[in-house]
Amino acid sequence: GTGWVNSLLVSSDITTSLGYTPATNALPSGQIFVGSVGGLATAQILSGDASINSSGILTLTSTAVTAASYGTASAVPTITVDGKGRVTGASSQAYQDATGGAKGIVQAGSNITVSAGTISIGSTDVTNALGFIPATNTLPDGFVFIGNGTNQATPRLVSGDFTVSNSGAAAITNNAVTTAKINNLAVTDAKINDVNWSKVTGTPVTIAGYGITDAILTNAGGVTTMQAGTFTARPAAGSAGRMYVSTDTGEIYRDTKAMWTKVGSAAGLGGTVTSVNTAAPLSVLNPTTTPIISMSAVDGTASGGTDTDGYLTAANFNLFYNKIDQSAVFSGDVSGTYNNISVNKIRGTNVSIGGLANGNFLRYNGTNWVNTLLISSDVTTGLAYTPLNRAGDSMTGNLAMGGNNITGSGNILMNTNRSLGLSNL
Repeated sequence: GTGWVNSLLVSSDITTSLGYTPATNALPSGQIFVGSVGGLATAQILSGDASINSSGILTLTSTAVTAASYGTASAVPTITVDGKGRVTGASSQAYQDATGGAKGIVQAGSNITVSAGTISIGSTDVTNALGFIPATNTLPDGFVFIGNGTNQATPRLVSGDFTVSNSGAAAITNNAVTTAKINNLAVTDAKINDVNWSKVTGTPVTIAGYGITDAILTNAGGVTTMQAGTFTARPAAGSAGRMYVSTDTGEIYRDTKAMWTKVGSAAGLGGTVTSVNTAAPLSVLNPTTTPIISMSAVDGTASGGTDTDGYLTAANFNLFYNKIDQSAVFSGDVSGTYNNISVNKIRGTNVSIGGLANGNFLRYNGTNWVNTLLISSDVTTGLAYTPLNRAGDSMTGNLAMGGNNITGSGNILMNTNRSLGLSNL
């Protein structure tokens, strides 16, 4: 403030000249200078999503994701990313097969060609899938396909009793329907009830001409007309040969022109029995006056063991009944009496039943028929082989599925012990 003097620079000379106080270059290992709220460089440890060492190497904080390649030819990678763009999770999931209600991969089945990721179906694939070569759809106008002698569809023009147009309409050829082609009773009344009588030619002129042979309808002569009604509705006589049936009195009259003569009645016209004849074992007493009909009894005394026909007397019935021995005892495969029969044998082999239990069946044990339960030899004998017990078996080597795919929902999981399990997630 007075004159020029020689002197060393002091800190105030630098801060005054710079306009700020310079920070020290002293900095702890691994720390960095970070501007503070007051605008000063301040030593801080880098933390959070990254760290730095004294060599200046910046290291991102680990997200616990194992460094590896995820996804294979049979599995897709599943990646989890946080809001800072970091991968925080990664795994591989097996492809899911497509189903009717879920998206997934579709595997090419048989009769489909796959090359460089392109699926195609050729003519050979189609014929292999069908099992035959499809016929062409080319068909001449009005023709139809008909199987020939080698079972191949062949174009043919329909001819004979009917034809077919190119619109599919079938038409019966004129005069093709003959008597031989109509089944018996195939033409019903409904088909001919509107035929006018005048269209019927060659009609008969007599009842017999219509094939009617019933004697009631055949007038052999002497009867002109027949009529029925109540007795009071009967017309006056005057035309010989007429017949009248009185429905309320049950009488039949014939007109003689002069009068109605009763020729029949439901009560009969009266008369006298003059003779009665019979045949054995019946007999008749007084056949021409006051006949009495009787039947002789079977007395069991006829020679040769054959009796005459007749009725069975009470004594003879008792004799017959007593010949039935109700105390007789059966033998052979059965025993007991007529009302208490027991089966002891089957075709001569004893039946030994004891301790019946649910599920028993009858088996021949080489000596007797006995009741018993099924045993394993019964099953193997019936099957003609012994079923295998595969409980607890293990599999080694590769599982070749061939053309069979595992379908359905869920995933195939492999545990840490390398065992496979099916889950329905």
